[in-house]
Amino acid sequence: MDLRKIFQKLIKTNNLAQGYLMFGRPEVDFVKKIANFLETEEWKLSTRPLIDFLFIEPDEKGKISLDTAKRVRGFLWQKPIQSQRRLVVIDQAETLTPQAQNALLKIVEEPPSYGLLFLLAPDPEVLISPLQSRLQKIFCNKPSRKVNTNKAQTFLKSSSIKRSAIIKTVVSDKDLLKEFVRGVMVELDKDPIRNFLALKELSHRWNMISRYNTNKKLQLEAWTRYLIG
Repeated sequence: MDLRKIFQKLIKTNNLAQGYLMFGRPEVDFVKKIANFLETEEWKLSTRPLIDFLFIEPDEKGKISLDTAKRVRGFLWQKPIQSQRRLVVIDQAETLTPQAQNALLKIVEEPPSYGLLFLLAPDPEVLISPLQSRLQKIFCNKPSRKVNTNKAQTFLKSSSIKRSAIIKTVVSDKDLLKEFVRGVMVELDKDPIRNFLALKELSHRWNMISRYNTNKKLQLEAWTRYLIG
């Protein structure tokens, strides 16, 4: 799936949605290129500040507050000067406070006609259900290096009994587990529409495994019910 071509076409045909949630391993630079393409029709990082673009990230306390969400609302409701849209990117959306999320929910429920909102997060489940349900979700998986997918391919072609045995093996080693999960994501992302639920749930389970002291084997076995075929 070539996201660059997809978004270029959406922009040229004026078919962009009002809001997107990019999850998994989203790249900030990708959305910054969207912002520049909207203003200049060039797919690259801008060398100058963009007029109709606002980038939001956590404050010094590691949070994105209600006041920041209100700033987002004020920015989006202004008519664009140079671009087709006023675009706001919220990086590390998992740091949005509950109050900020509720404020954003009101924006996406009644979006301004020129507004365009991107939220970037590792896991869709970090957002309240009403907010994430109103955003178009895009799974992003661009590994920083080449990933060995041999074990992932074997796993996806195996029976449920064999899958359980593979999970038992990979969870015993941290590096092996990381390589396995990334490999599965790469394989599933070859058909992201068909495998959307499996990708979404694996991102959620991997976030749980990475952040909390949870049973890795049980998390992955519970995830397998989302696999198709």
